[in-house]
Amino acid sequence: MASEHFGSQHYEIWQRKNREILEPFATALFVRDNTNGAWTAYCLDIQDTFQPPYSMKKSGTELHIFRGRTPLWTYDPVKRTVRTVRTEMVQEGIVVGTNAPGKWWLN
Repeated sequence: MASEHFGSQHYEIWQRKNREILEPFATALFVRDNTNGAWTAYCLDIQDTFQPPYSMKKSGTELHIFRGRTPLWTYDPVKRTVRTVRTEMVQEGIVVGTNAPGKWWLN
């Protein structure tokens, strides 16, 4: 859905859909430092429908993630966490290996 390189970091946003019609979509941010090659996944959101385009913008050391024009998440590369803008909830990622997205939802 979106892919960016900032410095030595590579960022990708993926959305997956379960095979069942009524199951939700899951959207994740994948981050890889080019020095180690391992991807870390952060589940951003669960939705019932496909969502509009996502984009990323670097500001200082942080990466801001937008859905449409609305900023929803902030990735902090120093702490390696994603913070939800609205609720301030912070989550740590899950290392999923060298192939993104792989089966990240199983980890």
